Amino acid sequence: ENIRFLNTLLVTLPGGVLAQGKVGSSQNSDEETHRQDFIQFDLNNDGNVDAFEIREVVPTIGQQEITTFFIVADKNENGLIDFDEYMHASLSYTDEQFKEMAKDPYSMN
Repeated sequence: ENIRFLNTLLVTLPGGVLAQGKVGSSQNSDEETHRQDFIQFDLNNDGNVDAFEIREVVPTIGQQEITTFFIVADKNENGLIDFDEYMHASLSYTDEQFKEMAKDPYSMN
C-alpha cells in the first residue's frame, strides 16, 4: 500500500494528532484522502507545507522525521512541499520504506 506521508508522521509519533482525534485515520489512499492529509498541515492555506507547519501540528516530531520528509518530497528543494510533490512522494514509497528511511535520512541517495 502506498504511504500517506503526513498521516504516517502522525501515526508514528507519541501524542500525535491522530491520538488526539484531530485527523481521520482512514487507510484509503485515494487522492482526496491525501489532499485531506495535506490540508491538515497547510495551516496558512498557501498550498504548501513547511517545517514550521509540521511542527505546529505535531509538536513532538523530531528533526530526523522532518528531514526525511523533506529529502523525499521536496523535489525542487525550496523548503516547501506542495501538493504535487506530496502526492509524488506518497505514491513512490510505502509506509515501511518511509519508516526505514527515517532511521537515517542522511544515508538516502
